[in-house]
Amino acid sequence: PGEGMLLGLDGKAVGMNEMPFLPPTAHFSVSPDGERMIYFKYLSSVGTASAAVRDMVANTDVFAWPIGADASRSCEFVGWSEDGRKAYCLARGASRTDVKSYDVRSFAHALVASAADARDAEYSIRHSLLVSAAGNRVSLYDAEAKARRDLVRMPEGTAVENVLLAPDASRVFFTAGGSVYSAEVENGTPTLLVPDARLVSLSSDGKLMLFERGDAEGGMRFSVAYADGSRAKDLYVTTKDVVHTRYVGWFSN
Repeated sequence: PGEGMLLGLDGKAVGMNEMPFLPPTAHFSVSPDGERMIYFKYLSSVGTASAAVRDMVANTDVFAWPIGADASRSCEFVGWSEDGRKAYCLARGASRTDVKSYDVRSFAHALVASAADARDAEYSIRHSLLVSAAGNRVSLYDAEAKARRDLVRMPEGTAVENVLLAPDASRVFFTAGGSVYSAEVENGTPTLLVPDARLVSLSSDGKLMLFERGDAEGGMRFSVAYADGSRAKDLYVTTKDVVHTRYVGWFSN
């Protein structure tokens, strides 16, 4: 409490003490029009939580789901529907990952999709697709058609993680066996892009990817390349005393 900052859409920092209301955890999201916030409020020291909708104009909560309800299980918000009514989030558990939606106007909550034994997952709101990694497989679930299929199968014993879907849903990108791959959604054939690296992110237009590698001095080297793995360029290197580096997004240009 009292530390940190928020970044506005204009790229300017806003101090925590300048906010009229600050949610208690990082699990929150504000609607595109800035009028509604969904967040998790904790009601006891043992972590009892309730998902709540806040009217940002009136600066007051207007609805809260019951304690213990599935809606009140903490999750990571990943975006909003085009009309700005529904917030979507990923709830990651030991045995499965769920995609949930919250309507901040009608206060309806729904389970949209789920993936069993997922090591990693990402949901595309625009395409209603859940891509997930479990064991040596990359799977795709179409929430509208309610159809699931295994897209990629790497050799047995190969761990797949950091799975990402291209913005146009034509390809998936992932880390497998310590290298970065991509595969066409149509045929699922994996293509090696960057050896000895770990995928971090794709740019919003899908043309660039950010990846990391271990540095000889014990730190991490972050690099960017085109989505086909070409023209890689180092961005920066962290020293070995940096425990964690958090990616927060791409500049719009």
